[in-house]
Amino acid sequence: EVLATHATAAGLLWPTDNLSFHSTDAPLAARYLAAVHPSCHSHGYAYLFLKLLAPELLPDVDHLIVLDPDTVVLADIALLWAQFSQFGPGHLLSMAVDQSDRYYHRLQDPADEVYSEGWAGVPHSLGVNGGVILLRAAAARNANFSELVASVTHHGAALRVAGRLDRYCELAEQDTLNYMLAQRPALWRPLDCSWNYMATERGGHRLVTDPHLV
Repeated sequence: EVLATHATAAGLLWPTDNLSFHSTDAPLAARYLAAVHPSCHSHGYAYLFLKLLAPELLPDVDHLIVLDPDTVVLADIALLWAQFSQFGPGHLLSMAVDQSDRYYHRLQDPADEVYSEGWAGVPHSLGVNGGVILLRAAAARNANFSELVASVTHHGAALRVAGRLDRYCELAEQDTLNYMLAQRPALWRPLDCSWNYMATERGGHRLVTDPHLV
């Protein structure tokens, strides 16, 4: 009903668009969420890990653009799709660097009260933002990427208990991806922040320009 009112009737869908819905109660999704560390369920955001299960949920797809539901598309998304041509052989996913200094930047600053040593090494000190992800789905399946992500939640949770990764999993899958990419940076291809721009003057954020990205 919501889709019919706000998408179909508003002319936001093409007649040939193929829509499918995946419940967190479905066997594949339920098994995967059960493999994610329970601490990542504590804020009710565990379902966000399903975006990283997308290669298995859509087993016939080789490439995926994964968008958070609060994303507004302002141009032809084929332009974003074209970014796949820039991937190197080892790249599995592409995300933009976060545009706020409120979270990972503070967690990496030894002078900040929320400093936590385990966050050292997240991309460009601001971390990546999980709202827009380009994912090489076929390569991710071959690399057991979703299983890797689930296992990383257990490593992250153990470090949090040990006091070395404060606030881990408060941002659910985004925290997990940032911790994982700090250890395995070769999996990530930077995506220009113009593809995932946040209104960072709102909600307590403050925009910090990343000098490494144009």
